[in-house]
Amino acid sequence: SGELTAANFGHVLQHMNGEFPNADRLAAVMGIVGETVTTVSIHAARQYNTENVVFIGSSFVKNELLKNIVVDYTILRGLKPYFNENGEYSRALGSIYC
Repeated sequence: SGELTAANFGHVLQHMNGEFPNADRLAAVMGIVGETVTTVSIHAARQYNTENVVFIGSSFVKNELLKNIVVDYTILRGLKPYFNENGEYSRALGSIYC
């Protein structure tokens, strides 16, 4: 996991004295966010002895970069990632059961 995190900022660190595109900065941050979300989700899945991880939330809507990071890292760790259709509304469903 540490190697992945270091790689997220590799391009940025190589160009510390120069300009680099905002897209590279954003990609580095998205890498860390995706890795963190996935790591927490994987720990929860393993605690419940499942290999399936379902990701929900509006952060994944029209955000293929984050989605790809989460999918790749989940598979790398040996689990199966899933995304619910209309998953951005899942939090509202959770409030029904509180």
